Amino acid sequence: MESLIQLGSTIVVALATVFLVWLTSKYVRLTKSMADEMKASRGPSVYVDIEAPGQMFNLTVGNSGRSPAVNIRFTVEKDIKGLSYGKDEKGIESIPIIKKGISYLPPGRTLKWRAGVFRPTKDESQSNALQMEIFFENEQGKEFKRNFIIDMSLYDAVLFESYRDPSKDVAQAIERVESRIGSRSRSNTFTEMIGKKSCPMCGERIQYEAKKCPFCHEIITESEEHNLANSADAKKPRG
Repeated sequence: MESLIQLGSTIVVALATVFLVWLTSKYVRLTKSMADEMKASRGPSVYVDIEAPGQMFNLTVGNSGRSPAVNIRFTVEKDIKGLSYGKDEKGIESIPIIKKGISYLPPGRTLKWRAGVFRPTKDESQSNALQMEIFFENEQGKEFKRNFIIDMSLYDAVLFESYRDPSKDVAQAIERVESRIGSRSRSNTFTEMIGKKSCPMCGERIQYEAKKCPFCHEIITESEEHNLANSADAKKPRG
């Protein structure tokens, strides 16, 4: 009888030991996983985006992580159709920064470049998407890779107000009022005091008398300014 009790005790102790080893190993794995997650949350996180403040699109590259990203490279798997950069080059891949890459991007920093004028044909609008791979490293040399797909059809009906600076909207509103009352005189007007207007293509502030934007290099005509003003008015909610 006594031997049976000793045998039972031995079995219980062995089972308890096995359970304790299993529980300890699980705790170690959980602790390592939490440590890896905390370490990853402090690492760099590079992203790309497309902004459409007008017909001139912008390419945005940012680092939403908590540490710098270095040696950032881009690979364009599928480029945007109907996007022209410069006279002969087309698409995101033709932007110089895509070819060169970025050597250093601090945490929380966002950089923007002119991406070109987006004027796709009806055929080009079908299945039009940007597919990119981004490769970057942290300061310790660990490599990261991210894939991005941006559906360009989302920008068909996007409101310009999504990207506009409120100060630019105020200036444009003043310009529209002046145009409606038929005043093209620059004497005693607010436009004369600020001396600038918004480019109807890219939205940047340029000289009032400018006929070509120094930022997007587009020729500015009165018809383009008039069409942009009408487009902005049409998108406002009717009260």
